[in-house]
Amino acid sequence: MDGCEDVPLALADVLVEPGECVGYVHFPTRGFITLLTPVDGSTHVEVGLVGDEGMEGMPLALGFPISPLRAVVQGEGRSLRMEASAFWQALERSLARWLLMTQDRAHARTFHITHELLAMMRGVRRAGVTRAATSLQDRGLIRYRRGEVEVLDRPRLRSAACTCYDTDRRTYREVLGQ
Repeated sequence: MDGCEDVPLALADVLVEPGECVGYVHFPTRGFITLLTPVDGSTHVEVGLVGDEGMEGMPLALGFPISPLRAVVQGEGRSLRMEASAFWQALERSLARWLLMTQDRAHARTFHITHELLAMMRGVRRAGVTRAATSLQDRGLIRYRRGEVEVLDRPRLRSAACTCYDTDRRTYREVLGQ
């Protein structure tokens, strides 16, 4: 996975504490991580368990840079670890890809989409969409106002998107013979 490094998960390692900035997200490949929420000053209750099906660091995807949870390695193994800034960039590339795909289907430079709907479709909080959209807008790639998205610079938006956009387009052409 681009931007990730393979790291060991050692039993009982604390990856993040409640109230700390999320510095990394982890995608366990072997082993697992327990997610604990504080109940009082010294007690925690497990609220989640992450293995090779998920990721630790979900607050970032939801638009929060601060963790509300304690993440502890419960089963040793390995993880693909990505820095928070690289993860934000990956979310932005994913949004750029989605905007290009939507423009392809709208056959127009401008189309309607609200932050709420976009957040729901992308599986992130509205704050995450706002952050990514603001970054694309600040770079002059799109304009977003009251639910209307206008693609201002498609070639640069395409450069900002993950390479999966080009792969998707190529596959689409091959399947449909276009």
